[in-house]
This record gives sequence, structure tokens and C-alpha cells, in this order.
Amino acid sequence: MLKGQNGHIHNAFIGDVMIWKIHEFHAWWNNFEALIDHPLSRTLINALIDHMEVERYIAPKRGLFGMNKFRIQLNTLSSNLGWGCVDLQSHQVTNSAQSLCSVALAQYALETLDRCRYKARWVEPHPLTVQLELDRSQNPMIPPNSNRAPWSNPQKKSTDGGVIIEIDSVKDNALRLDGERVMLVPANAMERFVTACSPYAPERVADKFSWTTTMEPSTVNLLQATIESVTGMFLQSESPVYIIDGSSWNSYIEHYISHRGWGTLNDVDYDEGTFVLKVRLNKIPLFPFAVGMLAGMWQRAHGRFCRMSIEEFETDFRLKFESFLDYQNH
Repeated sequence: MLKGQNGHIHNAFIGDVMIWKIHEFHAWWNNFEALIDHPLSRTLINALIDHMEVERYIAPKRGLFGMNKFRIQLNTLSSNLGWGCVDLQSHQVTNSAQSLCSVALAQYALETLDRCRYKARWVEPHPLTVQLELDRSQNPMIPPNSNRAPWSNPQKKSTDGGVIIEIDSVKDNALRLDGERVMLVPANAMERFVTACSPYAPERVADKFSWTTTMEPSTVNLLQATIESVTGMFLQSESPVYIIDGSSWNSYIEHYISHRGWGTLNDVDYDEGTFVLKVRLNKIPLFPFAVGMLAGMWQRAHGRFCRMSIEEFETDFRLKFESFLDYQNH
């Protein structure tokens, strides 16, 4: 069961999660890796494994009935995430939602079971099937560090209220929402992954961005790449955005951002004459994903490129979206 409140979606077993449509994750991944211009597959796998180790979703096998309990915990994790089914004997994942997530899930399970590190290679012999090849590593089982991103602040969340989000759990640990296959990704795992990409983020031309921030230039480059990759993902879709007045924005933000667990935007202010949109966004792990989605929505609504002004404050960011070319604002 998922509970949504203030742009956060909480799973009782996993914690705060993002809802991803499978085809949109593929589109975003291709965009992001191309913008970073560096192979990132193992970076994502390691970030997911590290997060699962920190959260201890599965306990090591202990006692006479330890293996049965281990399998139950693994199946609970797999069915909640919607990443597919892990076969511990064959080292294979079937009905895979996304190959890299499947590799991370299987490697995490096998390292926890065998209490050792593995170096993993993988192939996809059939659609929706991932086969792992594992070599034992000498690296110690040291718990990973958990570093929060500079665009994220810990927030006290209320456990009361919220709305129930119904996701259908179907055969072989797959999830469907409104008839379309989706998967859940822990929000803090995505934060961990994006921050791990910081050393690889190239310097980017900032003509579409204006920043007022204390964050390091390397962090700004990383955020711009992430924002642009999500914007591109949205524009590659056929998702409609029809803005009549300021109230339209609240509905679309709720539908495309908040209902996916990507955050919530406050103090929405829209000028129907100039198309300037101003919003406030708290410092959250998924900050660049929410901004990228909103930028894509603005561009889809107005049929033009946008310029983003992002101003950092102690607990939030103030964002402004306007036409990239000044004369188009009139």
C-alpha cells in the first residue's frame, strides 16, 4: 500500500519512493547518460545496493528456518519494488522491469545471503530476463556511508492523513498503475545515485539557467544535466499540458509531479500575459527531478524553450520559468 502526502509517496516496507513508468525511466536514463557523457550503469547499481544495505530490507540468513525467512523478505522487497523475480539458484531475474535495477536487486540479495562481495556481469538472454555472472570479490562488507545532497534537507514528515494510492500488484512481481507497468525506486537511492555522478558531470553552458546559490559549480553542472534529462524525457512523451490560467498549473503539478512522489510545488504564481511561472520548492532529495518535469510541462504548454532562474534559500528554492528569448515574453 502506498500513501501520498505533500508530494511524498510512502511505502510501508521501502520508505519514500518515486513512481516511474518503465518507458519513461528508459528515456530518462538514455538522456542522462548522454548528457553526463560517461558510463553510469555500475554507478546506478552500486547506489541502489548501498541504499538497500543501509535500509536493511533483508536480514542475513540465521537459524534453522533462516532460508525460508530470507526468501519471504526477498519476495516482499521484489513485489513492493516491482523489479521482477530473483532466482537465487540460477542468479537470474525474470519479468525484469529495468535491467540495472534487476541486477542491483539480485546482487544485493546474493551478497546478503552469502555475506560476501561480488563483481557482477550480466546479459539479457531474453526480453525481460537478466542473467548475472558473479565473481567473488575480496572487498570487505563495509556498510556504505549515507551523505545527503546539498539540495536536500531532512524534513519531518507527518504520518497522519494522506491519500491511498492504489497500485496493482500482478504476476511475477510486476506493478501496474492505470493499466501501465510501473516500478518504485526509493527516493534516497536516486539522491545517492545523482550525487555519485558529480565527478563525471561536465561543465555545461548555463544560457538557459540563472543560479543564485552557495552550491559548488560542479554541483550546479550536475543539477543542470539532471534537470535537462528529465525535461527531455517529458518532451519525448505525448503527455498533454493545456494551461488556461494559474489554477491549471496546480492540477498538472499534482498529476505529473506530486502523484508520482517527485515533490510538491508551493506558492504557484502564473502571469497569463507573459507566461512567467513562479513557484517555491522545498529542499528535497528529488529536487532536480521535480524541476525538470516542471520545465518540460512549461515548454509543452507554450511551445517554446524556457529560461529558468533558481534562487536558493535556507530551506527552499524559488524558481522562475520564462521564455528563453526575451521578445517572446511579450
